[in-house]
Amino acid sequence: MLDFLQRVNISNETIEEMLETHSNPMIYNLSVNEDNCLKIISFMREIGITVIDELLLYKLDWFLNTFSYFTSFFRDKDVKNEVNKINEDYMNYNL
Repeated sequence: MLDFLQRVNISNETIEEMLETHSNPMIYNLSVNEDNCLKIISFMREIGITVIDELLLYKLDWFLNTFSYFTSFFRDKDVKNEVNKINEDYMNYNL
């Protein structure tokens, strides 16, 4: 169901852990929003977010947003500073 994540180099281990950690409705919502999820992951990599696997495990709701909503969050902010905050302490960072 989450095989599409392999196209953006998410490991099988992370995918398996996601399936164990998240509820079926959350996994389903992610799978039907495949395009947005892939765009968000690509954007994260472009701006320097390095904790994508951890975010998929602990902040899955970030990937359920539309791509435009997700990117708009960074529009009026210092992107480098926000990326550093996310990479250093993603558990205490909220969109």
